[in-house]
Amino acid sequence: MIAILKIATCRLDHTPFKKFQDHEVQLRKYINPVIRLVSMFLHKCPVPLTPEIDNIIQKLHTSLSPRHTLKEVSDLVFQLLCTIWCQEWLPILCHRIHDPTMVYLAFSSLEEQGTFKDAKSFTGIIAQFKYCICLALFALMHRDGADLEGSFQHHQYWLQEKNECTFQSLCTAQHVASSIAYNTMSLPSIWWTDREHFQSMLVKGTPLAFQEIQAMLRSLETDIQSAWEKDVMLNLPLQANYDLLHDNLTSRRLSYSFTTDEQNKMFVSHRETLV
Repeated sequence: MIAILKIATCRLDHTPFKKFQDHEVQLRKYINPVIRLVSMFLHKCPVPLTPEIDNIIQKLHTSLSPRHTLKEVSDLVFQLLCTIWCQEWLPILCHRIHDPTMVYLAFSSLEEQGTFKDAKSFTGIIAQFKYCICLALFALMHRDGADLEGSFQHHQYWLQEKNECTFQSLCTAQHVASSIAYNTMSLPSIWWTDREHFQSMLVKGTPLAFQEIQAMLRSLETDIQSAWEKDVMLNLPLQANYDLLHDNLTSRRLSYSFTTDEQNKMFVSHRETLV
C-alpha cells in the first residue's frame, strides 16, 4: 500500500495496516460484522433504503448465481458498502434510526434471550466497523486514480466526526459505550468458598475445586501422549531415556541439533528410524 488512513487525525500516512496483514485471524475477525451487514441487506433491510441502494442489492441477488464470477460479486458488495457509508442518513418520520449500519448495530446488541449485551463486549464491534469503513474508502481512493491526496480531500467528509454520516454515528456510539464500560463496576464471576487454603471456588455460580483442574490437566496430558504415540508415531519405539541433554548453541555445523550431538548417546539408535 502507498498510504493509509489515520482515524485519529483523519489524514494520509505511510504506515501500513499492520493489523490486517494477518489474513487468517485479524482480518477475518474484522470482516465478520460486514458479512452479517450484507446478509441483512440480502434478506430484507428493516428500514427503507434509497432507490440506488435497492438497485445494487437487486443486482447482488442476481450475481449470486453460478454464471457470475467472484469478482462481479465482490465489486457489487464493495459498491454497496461505499454507497451506504458515503451518504447522510437523517431520521425520518417512521424510523428514528435510518442508517442501516446503525440498525444492524442495534440488532447485534441483543442476546438470544432478548437481553442486551453489556457495553464492554460491544465496543469491539463498533471499532471493527470503523476500521472497515476506512479500508473501504481507502480502496475507493486507489480506484479513483493516482492523486491520492486529492481523492482523500474528496472523501474525507465521510471519515470525520461531527458530520452527518455513518462514521460519525459509530464514533458517538463508541464514546457512549466506552463511557458506560469504564464507569460500570463489573460483578464478580469468581467467589472463593475456601477462605483458608483457597482450594475451592464458585465460577459464575458453579462449584470448582483445584483438584478437578489438576485431574483435567492430567487427563489432557494422557490423551495428548496417547494420540502422539499411537496416531502420529504409529507405536514406533522412539522412547529415549536421558538425564542431561547436551546442546551446543554456538555450533554452526550444518544440520546440527541436540539429536545429532555426539555426546547424546541415547539418540544414536533412533537417528535412522523416521527416515
